[in-house]
Amino acid sequence: MYNIEISPRYVADMNATTNYISNVLCNLDAALNLKNKADAIIDDIAKNPYIYSSYISGSKLKNEYRKAKVNNYYIFFRIDEERMVVQIARFIFSRMDFTNINEIL
Repeated sequence: MYNIEISPRYVADMNATTNYISNVLCNLDAALNLKNKADAIIDDIAKNPYIYSSYISGSKLKNEYRKAKVNNYYIFFRIDEERMVVQIARFIFSRMDFTNINEIL
C-alpha cells in the first residue's frame, strides 16, 4: 500500500468545488457525495495506483501523471515509487481546457 500526500492545490480545488455545489447550486447532498466519492477513490489509489490510466497530453509533462474520474471531475496524481508515495495533485473539472496542462499541474 502506498502512502498518500495531498497537495494544497487539491485541497483548494476540492473546497472551491464543494463550496460552489453546496452554496451556489444549493445542493449540499451532492457536494458531500462528491467529496465522499473522491475520498473513496483516493483510498483505492493508495491500494493500487496503476489501475488508473496515465494522462496523455499533447505537450510534454515534467512528470508522469495519472487520472481518476470522479463524476465530472478528475483527480490528477503521480506516483513516487522510491518512497512508495502517491502525490494527489489536483481536482479538476473534466471539461476544463487542458491546453496549458503544465501550468495546471
